[in-house]
Amino acid sequence: MKSRMPYPGLRPFTRDENHIYFGCDDQVGDLLEKLNDHRFIAVVGPSGCGKSSLVKAGLIPGISLGFLDQRIESWRIAVMRPGTQPMKNLCDALCHPDVFNSDEGHNIHKRPLMLATLMRGPSCLKTVCQENKMPEKTALLVVVDQFEEIFRFRREFSIDQAEAFVNMMIHSVRQDDIPIYVIFTMRSDFLGDCALFLDLPQIMNDSQYLTPRLNREQLQSAIEGPASFFGAEVCPKLVNVLLNDMGHDMDQLPVLQHALMRMWVIATDSGLDTLNLDLYEKIGTLRHALSNHADSVYNHLEAHHQKIAEILFKALCQVSSNRQDTRRPVSIADVASIAQVHARDVIDVVNQFRAKD
Repeated sequence: MKSRMPYPGLRPFTRDENHIYFGCDDQVGDLLEKLNDHRFIAVVGPSGCGKSSLVKAGLIPGISLGFLDQRIESWRIAVMRPGTQPMKNLCDALCHPDVFNSDEGHNIHKRPLMLATLMRGPSCLKTVCQENKMPEKTALLVVVDQFEEIFRFRREFSIDQAEAFVNMMIHSVRQDDIPIYVIFTMRSDFLGDCALFLDLPQIMNDSQYLTPRLNREQLQSAIEGPASFFGAEVCPKLVNVLLNDMGHDMDQLPVLQHALMRMWVIATDSGLDTLNLDLYEKIGTLRHALSNHADSVYNHLEAHHQKIAEILFKALCQVSSNRQDTRRPVSIADVASIAQVHARDVIDVVNQFRAKD
């Protein structure tokens, strides 16, 4: 289902939002060419530069439309994050109805068998494809989003499982019996950790894609295109101010999308079909749009939910060795344990901050 909101806010674009994903046609073309040459790509860049959006809303739709290999007639696309159980998460992604198992009842019984097969060795992703009778002229694409979780969580699960997963990905793209393609997205500050795994540095060097900074014209397209798709517009003065306020900081892309989303919500509520400078000032500009919105949500929470919110945001922030604040993934269960509340209470707080208005 196509999104009815032209700007996703802080989250990445999804596969279903290609119609509102503008400004990255050149990058998508480069990725298609590189993936065709190597069957593996590591899309690398700093946090917030748009890696996941580029793959999910740009590259995957291009692949699905047949722009990669004309000999392949259909694609099975499994999207996953490694987390603390990369093999299980791979199995879950392969069990998605659009990949191998469309019958839910059958899926429940087959999932443990598939996981056992995957755990047998590096060639067993190919085995899973064969056991599931993947048709001729059909290819499998495995997208491993936020691959750096392999390094971040390596203390929480067996290093052997991490090595088994990495070895399987490498073996799968090097074999020629089944067309298997693999894409990693990874934060650039974890590049040095790749040396922990045999053969990973080599394959990364051969087919790494450093996410480029959007130029002014591309950013303008990303601002104007989505609104135009919905029959609205962004006034030229606002576009110019946004471009100047963005500067060359790719980390600001999620903040830009959040600011545009907030302006869109206010504009539609007010019956306006143009985003303008008055709306931009109302949300606090790029500098304060996010903090103003967060403060507003926080101030409307009940006291016990405010306490949970404080614990949540502290848990999500990690100070790096160079004294920079970086994002740290944390589970609902962990926050609930720290706050000594039920998981449902944490989810309620998260949903308040996720709401568009």
